[in-house]
Amino acid sequence: MKEWWEIPLTAKQLATEFHKRYEYFANNNDWKTQKECQTSFDKLPEKNQQTMIDTCQHLLLWIEAIMKNKYSSNLNKRSQDD
Repeated sequence: MKEWWEIPLTAKQLATEFHKRYEYFANNNDWKTQKECQTSFDKLPEKNQQTMIDTCQHLLLWIEAIMKNKYSSNLNKRSQDD
């Protein structure tokens, strides 16, 4: 199994999947999304795409920081236990 940092995932990939799943779950929850957003990610308005990519980039960096901190904390804890 790969470590979390070995999994290649770009902000655009995450944004694309998020958009797809958001539309899917909105439909399942009887939530009406904006008509122009009810399309594939690549057909969204460019500013909408870029906003989602920027948000996902921030989230990826945020998750990375949390995971590194957790990983580092676990290493420190292990070395203190030895």
